[in-house]
Amino acid sequence: MNTNRQPPPGAILGGILILIGLSAIAVRYLDVFQGDAVWPLFIIGPGLLILVFGLFLPNIGMIIGGCVVATIGLILAWQNQTGLYATWAWIWAFIPIASGIGSLLGWLRTGDREQRDSGLNQVAIGAGLLAVFYLFFEQFIGLSGGQLAVAEWVMPVVLVALGILILVRGFIGAVKTESDQAT
Repeated sequence: MNTNRQPPPGAILGGILILIGLSAIAVRYLDVFQGDAVWPLFIIGPGLLILVFGLFLPNIGMIIGGCVVATIGLILAWQNQTGLYATWAWIWAFIPIASGIGSLLGWLRTGDREQRDSGLNQVAIGAGLLAVFYLFFEQFIGLSGGQLAVAEWVMPVVLVALGILILVRGFIGAVKTESDQAT
C-alpha cells in the first residue's frame, strides 16, 4: 500500500466539518450531553479530530493518540451520566484496547504488519485486563455498590473474543515462523 499518498485538498477540513455537524446533531436532537454532561465533548471532540488528521496524514501516532483520547472522553461521559466514578479502578483497561484499535487502523492505512501484530497484542492484553479487573472489582468486591447490571452473556462473550484474539495471534506467529524458516 502506498503510504506517501496525500489527502485531496479540503479532505481534512471536510472531515472536521462532518464531525462538528454530527456532534451538533447529537447534542441538539438526541438529548445527549445536556447541561453538565457537555464537558466530555471537549475531550471526545479533539480525540476524534486527532484521529481524522492521523488517518488523512498517514501518521500512526496521531491515529493511536486520537483513539486513546476519544476513548477516555467516552469513558468520562459514561461515568458522568451514571455517576459510577469508582469504575475507573477497572475501566481504564479500555485505554490499551483503544491503543490497539489505533494500531490496527494504522495497519489498515499503511499495511505495516508489525503495526497489525502490535494492535492485536494490545487489544488482547487490554481485554484480558478489563475482564480480570472488572470481575475482581465489580463481581467480587462490588466496588460500585453491588454488581453492575451487565447482561449475563457479556463476560462469556468477552472471554470468547479474548480467546479468538489469542488464537489469531498464535496463528499469525506460526505462519510468520514458518515463512522465516523457509527463507
